[in-house]
Amino acid sequence: KELEKAMAVKESEEKCELRKAHLECEKKMSEMEESVLKQFEEKEKSVQDIKSTMDEEIDSREEAHRTALADLQESLRRNDETHEAAVKELDEKVFTIQKSHEREMELLIIQQRDFAIKMKKEADGQLASDAWW
Repeated sequence: KELEKAMAVKESEEKCELRKAHLECEKKMSEMEESVLKQFEEKEKSVQDIKSTMDEEIDSREEAHRTALADLQESLRRNDETHEAAVKELDEKVFTIQKSHEREMELLIIQQRDFAIKMKKEADGQLASDAWW
């Protein structure tokens, strides 16, 4: 009986230690789960922060791209207007030069005709003078 009692006490002590070890394991498992969960949440927040930062960067770059494109389109439009004005001005100058050239040619033709008439008169006068002698 003493032996059974001693064994029962020993068994009870072992169960108590086992229960204590089991509780410690459960506590450590719980702490590890909390730690893993906390790390997961921190990583998730970090990923969200990075995504948010990247989205902002993308939005910023897209806005800069749209602005640059609009500026280039406006610059191109102004260049086209300037080019059209310059072409129109050159066309007007060419037209003016052509008209001036035509007038000068007409004057030269008139001068040549007048000179030819004068030379003919002089030649006719010379012939009449030579015929008289």
